Amino acid sequence: MFYIPEDAEVIYYEIIKVSVYQQTTSQCNQLRDRYTVRENKGGLGMKKELPTHFKKLVKKYPKIWDAHQQMTEACAEAGPLDRKTRELIKMAVAAAANQETAVERHAIMAKQEGATADEIYQTIFLMITVVGFPRASAALKWAQRALTAKK
Repeated sequence: MFYIPEDAEVIYYEIIKVSVYQQTTSQCNQLRDRYTVRENKGGLGMKKELPTHFKKLVKKYPKIWDAHQQMTEACAEAGPLDRKTRELIKMAVAAAANQETAVERHAIMAKQEGATADEIYQTIFLMITVVGFPRASAALKWAQRALTAKK
């Protein structure tokens, strides 16, 4: 069992209805035009809207967003990994790249797909021998913050 502070908070973004990774390209186009975020009923803290830099990029370069979504769907369908496993891998890759928000996002998405906190933390621990203790320690802090946000 791992100690997780109860007062940790996270800024977490969730696009309306379901993750964009589950959307078709036309649905992604509709989401791209809205940029609206709903409150997560699971009690996870979140901002009211997506980051400005993200909205600007998607609005200015919709073809890049569409291509990104198509690539995401193609990668998801390319093999036998289930969504939970894919989210754990994405979280570890984000941690190795020192991407704090992405670690938080994918930790939450992994949990939503059925991963336990211990599975999420072990995924991060596996990084220690590859990217080092400091990077894994930071990732653990980000994941814990995401998973223990105030309700």
